[in-house]
Amino acid sequence: MACAVVAVLGGLLLPSFTSRLSVARVSAAERDVSAIGNAIRAMHRQLGVWPARNGAGVDHSLTLLLSGSALPGANPWADTSFWSMVTGSSADVLDHHLAANTPQGSAGAGYPTAGFAAWHGPYLESIPRDPWGRPYVVNVQSGYATHPTQARRLWVLSAGPDGQFQTSASAGVADVCVGDDVGFLVYLR
Repeated sequence: MACAVVAVLGGLLLPSFTSRLSVARVSAAERDVSAIGNAIRAMHRQLGVWPARNGAGVDHSLTLLLSGSALPGANPWADTSFWSMVTGSSADVLDHHLAANTPQGSAGAGYPTAGFAAWHGPYLESIPRDPWGRPYVVNVQSGYATHPTQARRLWVLSAGPDGQFQTSASAGVADVCVGDDVGFLVYLR
């Protein structure tokens, strides 16, 4: 009898707990994307360039930035959209730009640290993975792209609970964050 009561109570409480956990994860992702986006804005205000410098010290060279201590060795998302096509030469981890001044891990390629337009970080001490364990992504190319209609929105995004990006990486002016993606618009070109 006691087992039946526990099973019934568990059946009633589990959906409520699961729903609260899901809401808490989305809320945490919203806080994170906002913090990352504001750190990127602060860095851009001080340097006059987006955090897209490569390991050779060339600005406007990166396409994507990801959270985490290293670029993933395999696709951590449940899709194969542009967001998930990470390559070593066109991607980097956010830590190299916002927490340390070491683009693509190279201390010799850092942003200037003296003068009017200088790196005054760290802009964000800790850049976590999203609440589902996947990297946040930033389509940093949208900050410097020159295409007249595409890549107009610089996003910080989480693929959300389903792990699939529905938001377009080459978003135009009218495109928005869609599906269960959690996003923060850093810049609209």
